[in-house]
Amino acid sequence: MSINVKPVANTRAKFIRPEKRGYTTAEAGYYIGRSASWLRKRRLQGKDDPGDPGPPYVKTPSGTTVYFKERLDEYLDNLDQESSKHFNGRLVPCNPV
Repeated sequence: MSINVKPVANTRAKFIRPEKRGYTTAEAGYYIGRSASWLRKRRLQGKDDPGDPGPPYVKTPSGTTVYFKERLDEYLDNLDQESSKHFNGRLVPCNPV
């Protein structure tokens, strides 16, 4: 039996195991397509920031930040719903680089 893993570039996290439930900041950033730095900034700004507060997280008693996969999926689903509302369900063309 082989396990599919995704390499994570430029982070201390080298792989994300699909069966893993709690992700580090670097792994969570890779999972949602953001940098670990972006997630850290969202945590510092707090939930009262008028912009995107980022996905929910928990702190362990040792102070480690953990992002649960289920909450990351909910966060991504909410982003998808918000973008659909913003563009009234229309596809918005993008300019390829």
